[in-house]
Amino acid sequence: IQPWVTLYHWDLPQALQTPLLPGWLDRQLVSLFVDYARLCFSRFADRVSRWTTFNEAWTFTVLGYGTGSKAPGAPFTDIACGPYIAGHNVLLAHAAAVGAFRQVGYHGLIGI
Repeated sequence: IQPWVTLYHWDLPQALQTPLLPGWLDRQLVSLFVDYARLCFSRFADRVSRWTTFNEAWTFTVLGYGTGSKAPGAPFTDIACGPYIAGHNVLLAHAAAVGAFRQVGYHGLIGI
């Protein structure tokens, strides 16, 4: 059995989803996510070779930051802009985490 680790599955800490730091609407989360990913890689890469950065990104960006039917919902919703901003930041975080994984030279697979 080979484990697959999902780094993010709708589990943003409350401290990163506030009026001052509105979750994936803030580009600051990109660097915070990469720091978190690096920590996970350093701690578990000896036992895990298959990684997923984000699970169901469409769901939490569109339904969470657009319609509000999923977390985080109100007051962080704006169907015209929210999903695009959140989605853009999630893709930047994914790319940066993959870059960090490859830069160190970990063996294995990583995707979204």
